[in-house]
Amino acid sequence: MAMNFQKMEALVSTAQTAATFVAVVACAPFGLVAASVGIAARPLLLLPLSVGLLQRYCGIPAAAILMPQWRALAASLVMGAFVWLLRITLESTVRDAIALPILVWHRGRALHTHGTTHHAVGGHGVCGTLAPPCVTL
Repeated sequence: MAMNFQKMEALVSTAQTAATFVAVVACAPFGLVAASVGIAARPLLLLPLSVGLLQRYCGIPAAAILMPQWRALAASLVMGAFVWLLRITLESTVRDAIALPILVWHRGRALHTHGTTHHAVGGHGVCGTLAPPCVTL
């Protein structure tokens, strides 16, 4: 918006809202995990819109936007796969109230194991906010 592209910002916001609605309506009948996957996939599906608009109106090449992100994405995919496999293992052996703290604790351990976290607050990869882990590869 700083470059006076309010119309394009409104387009992206409208697309995000519509995609959120579609993701919730389409995935909610299949449970919480499916709804979470739908909500998590939404930004990835809409990424071409934002990148395309930046490329077209601001002259920023897609590689300049996407290449610095690939290692953080790879680290988060490794962590997600580790936690997903652990969840499947725990699902049949312990109650949810016990599984949740184990999954949260191992999430941090998965990041530390792969050497991808920024050792910030408490060494769990969270920089004192509710933001995703601070990944530095």
